[in-house]
Amino acid sequence: EMSGVLNLPLLGLSMAPTRTHAGEHSKFYFMLNVYTSEIEGDPSGEATRFEYSVFVKKEGQESDRPFYMVIEAGSSNASIDPVYGETPAKISTITRDGDVISFQA
Repeated sequence: EMSGVLNLPLLGLSMAPTRTHAGEHSKFYFMLNVYTSEIEGDPSGEATRFEYSVFVKKEGQESDRPFYMVIEAGSSNASIDPVYGETPAKISTITRDGDVISFQA
């Protein structure tokens, strides 16, 4: 199970089902978000970033509302990560063919 692979129990967390829109039944999601950000002072002017994420709940949490947890992130430019500090670029090429997005390191 993904919860064990991510060591969530050691962190006092568990995977949490959620809804992405009203009327939907709650379910577990493994999400990929991709977006482009402008970078001031960079000659290229922008960076593409990706984030893999899941929704989690804290042990003993009173609210049913889950938290969004990024489990892996990367960028086409060097960036600052709150856990690892300065990180090198992880993406060199991004292509899109219809609904399929491909990354190459």
